Formats: sequence, structure tokens, C-alpha cells
Amino acid sequence: MNNLILCGHKSVGKSYFGKLVSQRLEIPFIETDKLVEEFYYRKTGGVRDCRSIFMTEGSDLFRALESLVVASLVHTRGALIALGGGTLINLQNRIYLSSLGKVVYLSLSQEILKKRSLSLDVSFEERSLIYEQVATEKVQLDGKEDLEVVEEIAHLFR
Repeated sequence: MNNLILCGHKSVGKSYFGKLVSQRLEIPFIETDKLVEEFYYRKTGGVRDCRSIFMTEGSDLFRALESLVVASLVHTRGALIALGGGTLINLQNRIYLSSLGKVVYLSLSQEILKKRSLSLDVSFEERSLIYEQVATEKVQLDGKEDLEVVEEIAHLFR
């Protein structure tokens, strides 16, 4: 059984919907951002969230940790995986994740994302293009109830 991999912009709801869908399907849920934080802790002994790691240690270290996390998923099967918003910036991550399962782009309008997040830290269009290119499926979230989104994503797992 392959994995279902959720990608999309920061604050789109990858973790939120990932948890709901994994509970609905009774499958493991993996958040790559949480794994980055665990890898950082094992490397340094410091406890930091992803934003803090990115801001204090720099993007190079953060992206390297993110790539280690992606590589660590090699034996993962039958899980729902929520990616950090920038995970797919790295070409190797894109290639690798595409081989691990179905990549689903959770799409939401730029206006709604701006309301949820203080800023869109990278070009909305640039990241949207990457998500569109990598994803095998797209779930448009605008105007949908949570249950409708959960069922749509769950259906893609089958």
C-alpha cells in the first residue's frame, strides 16, 4: 500500500486535514516538520520549532534536515504524510516523494492564505507552480466544509 502525501502552502491545513483523514482511515500520520524538529534535537540537544530552526540556523541547515527526514521515509507504507510548505523546493525531495506515493496538493486561494498567515514568505505563484508540477492529485479547499475535504482526501487513498 502506498502513502498519501499532502503538500501545499503554509497554513493551508496539511496537518489539520492529515490528522483528520488518518483518524478516519485508521492509518499512521507523519508530519515532516515534527520529524525535522526531532532530528534537530538529536543533532544538537536543543528544542526548537521549525520556524526557529530556520531563522537561527539558516535555510541551508534547515533544508538539509528536511532532506534527511524525506530520506528516512524510505520504508514507510500505508501512511498519510504532511509535508512542510517548502519541502518540495528541493528537486531530490520532489523525485523521492513522488516515488513514495500519491502527492496531493491542497490548494487554497491566496487571499484566504494571507488571512491565516501574517505573510506568505515565498512567492505564492512560484510555490504553487512547484506543487502543481509534483502533485498527482489536487484538492481545492475554497468554499468546502471540513468533512467534505476529509472525504475527498480519504477517497484518494483507495
